[in-house]
Amino acid sequence: MNSLGSLGYCVVAVGLSTYVIATEVQQFIKYLKVPWPHHTKPLLELNIHIGLVCAAAVLLIFFFFASIFKIGNYANDGYKLGVQDATCSKDPPPLPGPAGGLVRGAWL
Repeated sequence: MNSLGSLGYCVVAVGLSTYVIATEVQQFIKYLKVPWPHHTKPLLELNIHIGLVCAAAVLLIFFFFASIFKIGNYANDGYKLGVQDATCSKDPPPLPGPAGGLVRGAWL
């Protein structure tokens, strides 16, 4: 699970996005009821409008699940990726340890 702050952000963002999607669906229904002149109903624009609203609704589901579960590594979470792998590796360490001398020890 993610941190409480991340979950709070998820709830606020999903709530606001759901409100916008519901408002846009209501607007689409209003646009369909408008008495357009004969053969001038903007079908392409209305279809694009509802298509983008539906795409936002589908992507909102993925955003919700990605926000609940910890996915990836945040820059400030204090966890180093690959820390466990270094103990099992047979490769030499990437940098040699400090070996003699004050300047060399401070540099490495």
